[in-house]
Amino acid sequence: MSGITESAIPATILVLDDEPAIQTVVSLLLEREGFSVVTAATGASALAALATAGRAVALMIVDVNLPDMCGREFVHHATARHGERPILYLSGGHQEGRSDVLHQRTKFLAKPFDNAALIACVSELLTA
Repeated sequence: MSGITESAIPATILVLDDEPAIQTVVSLLLEREGFSVVTAATGASALAALATAGRAVALMIVDVNLPDMCGREFVHHATARHGERPILYLSGGHQEGRSDVLHQRTKFLAKPFDNAALIACVSELLTA
């Protein structure tokens, strides 16, 4: 699996999680696979990052439980303002994102997760 697309431009992934350790681990895994990563700790800062990055963000990895809004609320705002993208919800206890998995471009991964499982979900969402 490689973050390099057919056009040789690395896909950019937004990682939204309020836990610095999760942000770091996920970012390092994705960068090792060749992806460009943008991180945010709140829904508001992630919306600002999307406004700057624009369509370069190919996938959003979103924690379900955020300090300023729930993950699904962030996705609603992000989609309304910046268009649809594949979503990978992460959660340590909440199952809120599971109902969205019915959509082909949305997945749910429970914390703690296996590194290979994260990369497999990312790959599947980007190729769907």
